[in-house]
Amino acid sequence: MVGKEAPAFTIKDRDGNDVSLADFKGKKVYLNLWASWCGPCKQEIPELEEVYQGLEEKDDLVFLSVVSSAEKEFENARPAEQSKEQIMEVADDLGITYPVLFDTKDQVFKSYQVRAFPTHIFINHDGTIAQKFEGAMTKKELESRLNSLK
Repeated sequence: MVGKEAPAFTIKDRDGNDVSLADFKGKKVYLNLWASWCGPCKQEIPELEEVYQGLEEKDDLVFLSVVSSAEKEFENARPAEQSKEQIMEVADDLGITYPVLFDTKDQVFKSYQVRAFPTHIFINHDGTIAQKFEGAMTKKELESRLNSLK
């Protein structure tokens, strides 16, 4: 997977609008795949948020969070979560301001072979996968990995 072209996807934002990986062509992309019931996910979110706040001036890096809901509108065969409302309640409680996106038809979770929560995917500006990391990450680790993106 690392070194190969990142699989394309089109998923939904919290308002139901399409968000596609192609929308960010030429930019570095960070994907955080998580679940609202996941302890390590919730533990790392404040540090992820801190890193995101520091990146607001960088227009060459996109920071995205992806979840998998069982709601019919998303058509996921193997969702990690039940309701969109529950996910957004946890995201709001944890103070997430970065985009929370909803996988549709298991595109992201299947094509990026997500087997654990949290999973972090780092995509270079040329669309190739730089790194995949499973498990919680600290602010320092995340900053280091983001800085190593090409």
